[in-house]
Amino acid sequence: MDSNRDTVRDLIGKLLSTRDEGEQSVIAQELDEICPDPEWSDHIFHSTDYYNEDDTLNVEAVVEKIFSYQPIIL
Repeated sequence: MDSNRDTVRDLIGKLLSTRDEGEQSVIAQELDEICPDPEWSDHIFHSTDYYNEDDTLNVEAVVEKIFSYQPIIL
């Protein structure tokens, strides 16, 4: 599990640092495959909850949120 967290942390860093849309798409696909939270991208791109006052993403907080996801079992 820790290796998945490390991988997600690294991929989020790469995702935010590249401007190449093709590379962003490949990274997003990788994240889709390993993130337990299907809404992982919302925490990064559609929320300010995990951004610091200087508008930098608190990657650790996002990774924690992603891995705290619990699906609803019906």
